[in-house]
Amino acid sequence: MADQILKAIMKFLWIGKVERPNKTVVYRPVSQGGLGMVNTHLFYRSLFLCPMYKVLTGPNSPESSLLRYWMSFPLRTVLPLYKNNTVPVAVMKRPTYLQEPLHQIKQLFASSILVQGSPMVHRKTYNHWILEVTTLGKLEILRPNLDWPRIWKETAALPSNIRETMFLFNQRLLPTRTRCHRLDPSKDATCPICHQHPETDEHLTFQCPERHIVWSWLEGTIRQMGCKSSKEDLIRGHFGPIGNLRQTFTLLAAYIFITWKARNTHRIPRQEEVESLWKALFPPSPLLSI
Repeated sequence: MADQILKAIMKFLWIGKVERPNKTVVYRPVSQGGLGMVNTHLFYRSLFLCPMYKVLTGPNSPESSLLRYWMSFPLRTVLPLYKNNTVPVAVMKRPTYLQEPLHQIKQLFASSILVQGSPMVHRKTYNHWILEVTTLGKLEILRPNLDWPRIWKETAALPSNIRETMFLFNQRLLPTRTRCHRLDPSKDATCPICHQHPETDEHLTFQCPERHIVWSWLEGTIRQMGCKSSKEDLIRGHFGPIGNLRQTFTLLAAYIFITWKARNTHRIPRQEEVESLWKALFPPSPLLSI
């Protein structure tokens, strides 16, 4: 049931999208480059395990007697309550619905997620399990030199629509013509604005001759803020050691968002559009007059 629910959620989330990121990416928190999606299988598993552990370590009851009968002997080394249980029960096989929780409890103690005398918290348990199944995005693997923790942290602070565009851009999932051509060779890979070169992420942001004026303004503004990164690094949000990081990142995000929005209506982004969105996202300062 958990797998069916997850499948339905993913289908709804990515409906109409050309490409989808790996599930192991979207499970990561937004501040770490994911979407904070819940893995229903692991979440329900943690909800199932917590009350079982509470009964197992709680006062005597019919339920605790049953659990202790099956589980006390293998847990005697991690739970002092059962340290005197030195004889296993005389059965051939433990029920499968208890075998897995038994293994999980041992694993959580080994990872120090569970501590003797403390209750089990299902969210803490889930967060530990989800870390074991998450992975880096494609671009993070290809460009490990970039400061991804800061990039994702600043992305998470953006409004939802702009955050989504930056997420797709830095996951290499914006449906540029080059990307669509790779998936379907019958589709034209040429830039719809300049009609000269393949439309890649780099062409879309700083190589297209038709966007040269607005790009030159953006790059000049960010350079004056202290950025010395290459253009390829700059467009991803890697500025190096500069002040006013949030202000600079917000400017870049406004540019990426307006550029993609204008591209979808077959027009060139204007400096005034980027500045207007930038001012709306970030409080005005003297730097805005640069």
